Amino acid sequence: MVDEIIKRESGFCDCCKSEVTFESSQVWLRDYYLCKNCGCIPRERHLAYVIDQCVPNWEELVIHESSPVSRGVSKLLRDKCPNYIASQFWPKDKRSEINGVHNIDLESQSFASESFDLVVTQDVFEHLPRPDLAAKEIYRTLKAGGYFISTIPLVNKFSSTDRWANLVDGEVQFVGEPEFHGNPIDPKGSPVFWHYGYDLANELSRWAGFVSMIVSNVIPGRGLEAEFNEVVVCRKGR
Repeated sequence: MVDEIIKRESGFCDCCKSEVTFESSQVWLRDYYLCKNCGCIPRERHLAYVIDQCVPNWEELVIHESSPVSRGVSKLLRDKCPNYIASQFWPKDKRSEINGVHNIDLESQSFASESFDLVVTQDVFEHLPRPDLAAKEIYRTLKAGGYFISTIPLVNKFSSTDRWANLVDGEVQFVGEPEFHGNPIDPKGSPVFWHYGYDLANELSRWAGFVSMIVSNVIPGRGLEAEFNEVVVCRKGR
């Protein structure tokens, strides 16, 4: 039985840079509104769109992406940017590099200061026990004027950010109902430590000194229609 298509739109995909059709057979567009050409989802397309707007010469820059996946923005950056560096975090493995991917804890990085023009994360910050430390480290590793551009699900919207779990002696202790999201290197998934609100922009500025803003766009012709589709843009001063 073929799933019924409940949403279909023709337009331009910012991940594969092609004229495409976007389709979903589910009401929950965030995970199911796919580009029929490259398979990317709305938040990935929005991230690519915002990167193009903020850093149009990104192909010429030095980029660090933490926890990339195999499609969407990750594939675009990897294929088009010669100075793209990928990292994952294997906490129980002491090797600094695994299969060409850097083993990096975002909260305590081994990269030199002022190494990158652009740092990218996709739905990573809700899984960090100490996002304040990660923000400071990203700020440190960015060059003056560099950008940190990320997707972070702002599930609390206008309500304040809530801590959802704590890390105590290496063990995750949930404050709320246990919640896990997919992890590209761990089939068990990653625990959710935070339910962020729009106050995150102020927190990123307070933690690390970024100039921060939250970007929200609804552009049907680019497949940018979904819940929790905001992109967080942070810039380091010159």
